[in-house]
Amino acid sequence: MSSIGAALVAGLGAGLMYLFDPDTGRRRRALLRRKVAHLACATQHMPHTQAPSRPHSDPTESESSVGREGDQRAVADTLLEYGEHDQASEVM
Repeated sequence: MSSIGAALVAGLGAGLMYLFDPDTGRRRRALLRRKVAHLACATQHMPHTQAPSRPHSDPTESESSVGREGDQRAVADTLLEYGEHDQASEVM
């Protein structure tokens, strides 16, 4: 048996001894049972949320095409600002 397997078996054995201890095992098992029941109840009442939708978005446009068009407009605006009208019309 490998050392990892031996450690897992030892850990499992220690956990079982902890839960089935003759003196306080019953109390520990009841506490564990209550915690599991509380967790199950809490997760049942969690709201099912969805990602927020973007307002006024066109589902047919991909975000990458929108970004490229915005970049092209910025380049064209910069070229127009510096008087490069011929190159600006090529970008648009």
